Amino acid sequence: MHFVSDQRVTIGDKVINTVISIRDKFDSTHVGATCEIVVPLNCVIEYVNSGSGYLTAYALDLFKTGDPVTVEMWMIDESGVNKGIVQTFKGYVFDFKMGMPLTIKCIDYLPLLGHNKTISNYTGSLKNLIETILKGTGISLLLPTLDLQLVKWSCKTVSPWGILEYFKKALGINITLFGDKLYMNVASNTLKVVNFDSRTNVHRNELQIPDAVWQGYKVKAWFINNNGTRNSLEVGDPDGHCTDVYFYKVAGGEPVYKRLADEALGKLKQRKYSGEVGGLLYPVIGLYDKVVYNDFRYPEKNGNYVITSYSHTFNDSGILVSMRWAFLTDFLNSVSN
Repeated sequence: MHFVSDQRVTIGDKVINTVISIRDKFDSTHVGATCEIVVPLNCVIEYVNSGSGYLTAYALDLFKTGDPVTVEMWMIDESGVNKGIVQTFKGYVFDFKMGMPLTIKCIDYLPLLGHNKTISNYTGSLKNLIETILKGTGISLLLPTLDLQLVKWSCKTVSPWGILEYFKKALGINITLFGDKLYMNVASNTLKVVNFDSRTNVHRNELQIPDAVWQGYKVKAWFINNNGTRNSLEVGDPDGHCTDVYFYKVAGGEPVYKRLADEALGKLKQRKYSGEVGGLLYPVIGLYDKVVYNDFRYPEKNGNYVITSYSHTFNDSGILVSMRWAFLTDFLNSVSN
């Protein structure tokens, strides 16, 4: 089937009618998302809320850092039916890359997390701490969320973004912005289910098993206690390639730690598929969505995956979506979320 791709970029109260290309990036390893919009140095714009008609003007006279940005994309099939407008990005202008053409660099709501905080000897839940530092930012915590108890936790003149990055690294949890909503949980806590099939909505499949260069495997298992303290245990080949895994609120002590670490090592040795996959604008996806994938030609790739990063690209070739999938479970072992 043939599709016509189109887009609408609104910056402030102006719609740009001469967009050359768009590329956004959403990645679970980073708190915020980015988007680059390439336009001619002299843009044709249309006012949204005032006036009528079109205006051609120098882009740097039209837009400034801090202007709100909304990007929408859609596809029209060969019968003229619009398959649905998708808001692919919402945020702010934060920089310009000079040149001909001009690149407008945008970032999501991350700038709202830039005001420094000082916290001394905080004792209470992680959830309450995060909700406290988000007050006044316009960002709210997406529930349900992972929660732990903290004892006398302190920081000095650190931005909310810095605090989130600290817990992301210290606890091994995923912390990501979805517009003005903050996700804080484990990646296996998937948010919705989307279906992909190699015969219909996948145009590129680079799912691969891990490189066989590592002859040995080692797991360092981190066990995060309810009070935020950590224990660790290593299993596997002492000289093997090390992978960190995280467990939360595990009771039972050393025997249970050993069993869970051994199970994680066994899963690592199974060398399941993961990697890049190319799709279209539909189905609409997001980070931590569960993918139910069916591959007609290579059924060994069939299974349930989680989306760990993705980007939309709009240019002369249309709208393409590049995703990275990580393996969750085989179909037979799947548990619906």
